[in-house]
Amino acid sequence: MILVVETFSTPTTIIELVGNLKKAGAVLTLEADEKIKFQVPESAAHLIDMLAQHKAQLIGILQARGGRVATFPRCPNCLSFALYRRDNLGNFACETCGLKGIDEVTARRVH
Repeated sequence: MILVVETFSTPTTIIELVGNLKKAGAVLTLEADEKIKFQVPESAAHLIDMLAQHKAQLIGILQARGGRVATFPRCPNCLSFALYRRDNLGNFACETCGLKGIDEVTARRVH
């Protein structure tokens, strides 16, 4: 088994901060009343405090990106992006290797 540990340099702009979070597999979603929902892997949790300092800018970024910043989901087995789920609900199935039951957190690498 190979363990990959990502480290991030301290971002100097909100754009870099959002980029680092996205690269880590985070999902940022703008909800009603300008509340922001975060799904962030433990390796990048320390960056959340930095986001709070730039909430207004982050809201602008999320609005410009359709209310969400996220990575494309991919199969944890073969790393394919060819995932399917009926009506975009429930768990994914990989169309490349056939793995079924891939939950959102695993597919987006937010754990």
